[in-house]
Amino acid sequence: MASYLIRRLLATLPTLLGVSVLVFLSMHLAPGDPALVMLGPKATATSLEALRGELGLDRPIHVQYLRWIGGVLSGDWGRSIQLKAGVLPLVWERLKATLLLSVAAMLIAVGTGIAVGVVSAVRAGTLLDRAAITTTLIGYSLPPFFLGIVLQVLLGLQLGWFPVTGMYRAGGGGELLDVLRHLVLPALTLAAGIGALLARMTRATMLEVLRQDYVRTAEAKGLTRRVVVLQHAFRNALIPILTIVGLQTGYVLGGAVLVEQVFSWPGIGTLAINAILARDFPLVQGVTLMVAFTYVFTNLLTDVAYTLVDPRISYQ
Repeated sequence: MASYLIRRLLATLPTLLGVSVLVFLSMHLAPGDPALVMLGPKATATSLEALRGELGLDRPIHVQYLRWIGGVLSGDWGRSIQLKAGVLPLVWERLKATLLLSVAAMLIAVGTGIAVGVVSAVRAGTLLDRAAITTTLIGYSLPPFFLGIVLQVLLGLQLGWFPVTGMYRAGGGGELLDVLRHLVLPALTLAAGIGALLARMTRATMLEVLRQDYVRTAEAKGLTRRVVVLQHAFRNALIPILTIVGLQTGYVLGGAVLVEQVFSWPGIGTLAINAILARDFPLVQGVTLMVAFTYVFTNLLTDVAYTLVDPRISYQ
C-alpha cells in the first residue's frame, strides 16, 4: 500500500502542474489590466508602467510562470494585489470555512442519500419508492442558487428558524451553536443535489445486487431481511457508491462557490469571485491550485477506501 500511495502522489504532480499552467495562462491572457484596476482609469502611463514592473507583468509570460511556480514550490504563493496580503494565508483562512460547509453538506448528502436509496431499492415498485424517485429527481434538477433563495425565504425569513446570511451573527464571537445555526441552510442547499444523485445511484446498485444468486442463497438459509440487505447486499454495492462520493466530494468545493455567494458565507468561493472581479490574478491562481490539490487528494482517499470496503482489492 505504501508503494502505491507514493506512486499515486507522484502521478498527481503532472496533473497539478497542468492545472497551474492552464490557470496561469487563462488569467494572464484574459482581457484587462491588473495595474489599471488597482490605480484606476485616471492613472498616468508612467505610474501604470511602474506598477507593471513592480508586479513583474512586463516580463515574458514564461518567465512570469517560472517565477510564480518556483515561489509556490517554496511556500511563497505571492501577494494579493487587492488585499495586500500573502495569498497562502488568505486562501488557507477561507478554506477552513469552505471545508466546514463542504463536510457538513457531504454528511447530510451521504446519510440521507444512501438511506433513501437503500429503502427505495428494498421497497421497489411501492408508493414509497415512487415518492423517493420523484423527490430525488426534483432535488437533482433544482439549481443550487434557486434552492438557496427558496430556503432563505421559507425557513429564514417567513418561519425565522435559521439565519439567512453570514457565518455568525453580527458582532458575534463565532460561538459553536451560532455557527451551526448559520450552517444549516447553506449545507442543505449544497447537499440537495449530491444527496439526490447518491440516492438514485444507491437504488440502482442495490437493485442489481439484490437480484444476485448469493442474496437469494442468504435468504434461503433463513437470514433476516435486515441482515441480508445490510451485511450482504449493501456491502457489495458500496464500491460504485464510494466512487460517486469521492467525485462529489471534489465537486462540492466547486459547487460551494454559488452557495457561498447566495448566503454570504466567508469561504474560498466568495474569495475567488471577488478576486476574479478585481483581476487579482495571484489570488485566483492560489485558490484554483488549492481546490485542484484538494480534489486530487480526495480521489486518492477514495481509492484507499476501496481496499477497506472490499478486501479483494489490492494495490500491491
